[in-house]
Amino acid sequence: MRNLVLILILVIIASFGCSPDEKVINPVDTSEKIFVATDEDNPKLKVLEIPSLKVIHEDLLKGVLSLEIKSPIENIKENGGNVYLIIPGDNKILILRKNDLSLLTTVDFSADNYEPIDIVFPNSTDGYIIHKNSIYVSLLDITNFVVARNITVGNPPHSIAQSGNQIYVSNMPDNSISVVDSRDRKEVARIITEPNPVFLSMTPDGKNAVCITLGQGKKGEPVTPTASFIHYIDLISREIIGTFELGFAQILATEQIPQGFLITPKDWGFVPTRDNFLRIDIRSKDRINLVTKRNFYFISHDKKNGRLMLLRQNDFGTDIMLADDSSGEIGDSYPLPYKIKCVSIF
Repeated sequence: MRNLVLILILVIIASFGCSPDEKVINPVDTSEKIFVATDEDNPKLKVLEIPSLKVIHEDLLKGVLSLEIKSPIENIKENGGNVYLIIPGDNKILILRKNDLSLLTTVDFSADNYEPIDIVFPNSTDGYIIHKNSIYVSLLDITNFVVARNITVGNPPHSIAQSGNQIYVSNMPDNSISVVDSRDRKEVARIITEPNPVFLSMTPDGKNAVCITLGQGKKGEPVTPTASFIHYIDLISREIIGTFELGFAQILATEQIPQGFLITPKDWGFVPTRDNFLRIDIRSKDRINLVTKRNFYFISHDKKNGRLMLLRQNDFGTDIMLADDSSGEIGDSYPLPYKIKCVSIF
């Protein structure tokens, strides 16, 4: 009985202690940090918080790591808890630990004057690096961070993509795609394409590689411009199984100058061109629609939040724009008063 009375007293005290209008507040921090690589005479790697645009590091490399770079970071990749900062003009890749943003090591290609532009990771021990001025793919041992060998491909590579042990490299001037098998560590096939294959991506089911070609007459050559195409390539047979023009109706394939390409996990492909932002239905292969008539020069996929990250120039600098990775619909926009080369979330 005494216990029951004690419980009732405690309940009454608790009820008087809480106002009926009082609310329990559970603040949730929705802010995220992004890397912003500037494209200026004095290139920097900024760390910002969005949506506030609060500056966490004005220049992570120089201000925190005491590192000097002469050229902009042109690509940022993440793998195995490390961040790879690719700097073609300096012939280097800087590798940071993601957990504390400290410098792990530097991969330096200065001796060969190679200019690295991208890297993929087919397994837990290897990274495959392409260079804008070399016929080689460099095989990087990512356990010891040393180049194990160079693999000959086309002249020179422009983009690289990977699914399982299959690595595809677009050789823009050669009008071809090299297939490198990570088990053999060599080129095992070469696929002839429409003129100037520029961008590659893999379908989520791992069955196809998809290549976007530029066409001719769009790099200042004195020839009539030809169409940009979409190639679908079967990863088992290593043959092109479908080719479609990158255009429709009033969006002429002969006028498209692709600026990038990616496929999201939801089977939608997105291609920013010089004047348009296009969406491709990867399942039907031939269905293309216009998302918006804007000129984005950079695109990446934020897998963590399921959204696209786009860059476009404005009158004062650069807009970072976020878009839905199914519809391509533009959402939040962050104007920044300087030129940006690339961005990445972490």
